[in-house]
Amino acid sequence: MKNALPTLLFLWALLCAPLPAKARTISTDVSNQTVTSFAEDDLGHVWIGTMRGLNKYTSREFHQYFKTPDDSLSLGHDQISCMLRDSRGRLWVGTRNGINLYVENDTFSRVTVESSSQYVVQIVEDGSGRVFANMVNELCVWDEASGHFRVAIRDFDADRLYNTRVFADPAGKLWTMGAHTIRRWDPVSFRLENEWKVDDAVHYSWMQPGGLLWLVSGERLSIFDTRLGAFIPVCPSIERHPTLLKSVITLIAPYSESSLLINSTTGLFLYDFDRRTVTSASEDGFPFTAPEFAVTTIFSDSQKNLWLGSSDHGFKVIYSYEKRFNSNSYLHSYFEDHSVTAIESDSDGNLWVVSPETGVSVYEAGSRTIMSVDTSSFSGMTGGHVKNRIMGVFADNDGFVWLIAEWNMVFKCRFANGRAVLERAFWLPIQIMC
Repeated sequence: MKNALPTLLFLWALLCAPLPAKARTISTDVSNQTVTSFAEDDLGHVWIGTMRGLNKYTSREFHQYFKTPDDSLSLGHDQISCMLRDSRGRLWVGTRNGINLYVENDTFSRVTVESSSQYVVQIVEDGSGRVFANMVNELCVWDEASGHFRVAIRDFDADRLYNTRVFADPAGKLWTMGAHTIRRWDPVSFRLENEWKVDDAVHYSWMQPGGLLWLVSGERLSIFDTRLGAFIPVCPSIERHPTLLKSVITLIAPYSESSLLINSTTGLFLYDFDRRTVTSASEDGFPFTAPEFAVTTIFSDSQKNLWLGSSDHGFKVIYSYEKRFNSNSYLHSYFEDHSVTAIESDSDGNLWVVSPETGVSVYEAGSRTIMSVDTSSFSGMTGGHVKNRIMGVFADNDGFVWLIAEWNMVFKCRFANGRAVLERAFWLPIQIMC
């Protein structure tokens, strides 16, 4: 039991849900079809910001949060503009009228922002853990001592076109990109160190993790290397792609360690910078089926699932397991008409799959066969108080698989001789511990 305690505490955290708050409702759908942002909390819940309310998706339902009159612990505004989960696990929610910090008891703290504007464009974190808020015409920094965002850079929007973005490079420097001006700032004194002019008006900018600043001006793409302080050539496969060449890029996001997703007015493209190739969503080799709607925001969670938001069709999730399923005709056909709510590989490479329709299944790597796990047979070790519905699955480093069930039950299992064997059952008294 001593060795199992850390794992049980981890699983308890996954199961433990906060009590309902006045400003929260539970629904089977997202609160609004205009999705503006995504974030993931410490428990793996994905938060979805919309133009009417904030949503916490638990894989089964949406917990919706709104501004409630006379309730200071509710959201300060219903229109969510951006979100950030920082390195300390704090969830910051930017709105069209201020910043909210998600706190204990499923409530929010309305944070004071000492800025002439309360419209939050971005919330970003630098390598040292400092949190910044782009307030359109000023850049603010979080001050732990006062619990306020104070103004760090007043002359933030050099071009006065209200389109400035802020980025933190790997060296710790702050960069701002306006319509015509690239600026580098000292991260301590916030003094301007250097600036570069851009001829064509930039309407979209994005910094690659390595420090490359991608700038979009109409149908023209340019790349500024912040390490060199100079522009570098754009890959010919991007410049010469017959479709992308005539497109306006609207969004860029990482897809894998060696590729980027480029969204444009003509759809999605995959840029592989190792192979220096570009593949459109309509070409062979694109990794997933692109949604029919225009994508406005892209987010990858800790399980490498891809979340695609839209301005009028909600969102779509490209689950990471689909790639493995689609490359395996047997797996694909077995789960084709079923929803998969959890998936995990154990230490032997066996794939544990949880589905509301099929229950728990194990795809054995050696025999390449799928077998069903009869969780009702576990009742002998739990006094008969077992529900068949499994909610999640987790594989530890010791070769065991933990199945999370209803009624706060957790089953410690292993796969041996072609079948799942129950080692021990635990009951977590959440109503006492939460």
